[in-house]
Amino acid sequence: MASSRSSSRTLVLWLALTWMLWEGMLEKREYVETTFILQMPVWWAYALCMVGAVIGCLSYIAKTLIQFGLAKYPPGWTVESTGGH
Repeated sequence: MASSRSSSRTLVLWLALTWMLWEGMLEKREYVETTFILQMPVWWAYALCMVGAVIGCLSYIAKTLIQFGLAKYPPGWTVESTGGH
């Protein structure tokens, strides 16, 4: 049960960080902030980071659902045993 708690805490952390990244991106876009030398919009970098953040959220949602028994691995999916870690 401790690993389920840890997984759900990690999911909450991923969701909070993704939400703050989204808010930051909207703020940078609203104020039209640009880089000093290239004059590129800063929010572009935030948008690229959102891709990884959303993938991280989706993977932890899947992991948490599996650990709580609300989902299962796809058929034929190889799952390695953690060996008690």
